[in-house]
Amino acid sequence: MKYYKADTHFTMNHIKSLFVFLLLFFLGIHTKAQSLESAREKWNKLPANEKRALAIYQFSKQGELEDQVKREILLEAIDLIPENSADTLLGHLHYKLGQTNYGLEDYVKSLEHFNKALHRFQEQRNLYWVGTTYIQLGNVFERQNRLDEAERMYVLTQKIGKDLHNDKLIAYSYNSLSIIYDKRGQSQKALDLSITGLKYLKSAEMSDDYLTGLINIGIHYKNLGQFDKAIQMYEEALSLEITQKDVFSLAAIYINLAWAYNGKKAYKEGISSALKGIEYANNIPERKYFQADAYDVLAKLYEGEKKWDKAYFAYKNHVVLNDSITNLEIKSKVVELEERNKTIEKETQIKELNFQNTAKQNIIFSALF
Repeated sequence: MKYYKADTHFTMNHIKSLFVFLLLFFLGIHTKAQSLESAREKWNKLPANEKRALAIYQFSKQGELEDQVKREILLEAIDLIPENSADTLLGHLHYKLGQTNYGLEDYVKSLEHFNKALHRFQEQRNLYWVGTTYIQLGNVFERQNRLDEAERMYVLTQKIGKDLHNDKLIAYSYNSLSIIYDKRGQSQKALDLSITGLKYLKSAEMSDDYLTGLINIGIHYKNLGQFDKAIQMYEEALSLEITQKDVFSLAAIYINLAWAYNGKKAYKEGISSALKGIEYANNIPERKYFQADAYDVLAKLYEGEKKWDKAYFAYKNHVVLNDSITNLEIKSKVVELEERNKTIEKETQIKELNFQNTAKQNIIFSALF
């Protein structure tokens, strides 16, 4: 992992460390290639149908797989299943592809696959996965700042969660809605929703999601100018054992800590936190999104310390990353799909009405998923 420091000098020890790092890196690539090759040999012995697709799907759930590789093999698996197949696996493959493309920041493809997954789950009247897919669609819309569409997805999730008495879906909906209100500048409403969501997370005993709830509450306290309470939430999040294994959450916590310290004018602590956030963000698919925010606050922290050259460097990095995120080509492709999405959402509204009377007896759960 890189550590960003302006006055780094290379010594013989640095060169030795770099050599070791590169050796381990290439060994890691070789091991992954071998693992994929070995898995492919096994699944190629299976019939070219749902059985092979299932083997590929199970392999795709390995955490160390790169998203590009994951996308390729998942597309390979989808081609093995006829479109008119009633197999529940097809919906899960599209769902996984939606997640994978989201991680690759390809929001157009992400929407496309989540919509296909939603269609499959609706046909099967699998309400739990319908609600879960609404959350994912909402997340893509939220990332694109299509807040009204995102809110509608989260409200639908909450309705299904309450129909099923599923605390997990209810908690997700409250936390996700809190982000929408936060983006609209309604920080108190966002905080209230997050606190409600945290109660459901506690009852559902979901430690990793409880961590997310703490981070969200910290963000809302920070936006309300209650910086000490925000820091308290982040420190509680850091104290959880699960946090140390979750690079995504570590990046989020340290970057948000930096914003809270900036609010308190505790510039040194803030700079240290921002740099840690950048370091952790190097190892997650959403690197650009996180680091754009980190460099934004880092520029302000350096300004507070009157380190103008470092502030300029940080601001420059923020602009480059932010421009990359809001790429005009992506925006134009999103517009192309909007009409198709609206049509699918209208169909969703009609189907949603038909779900209510059969919600409890028609849920399809599979131990594989």
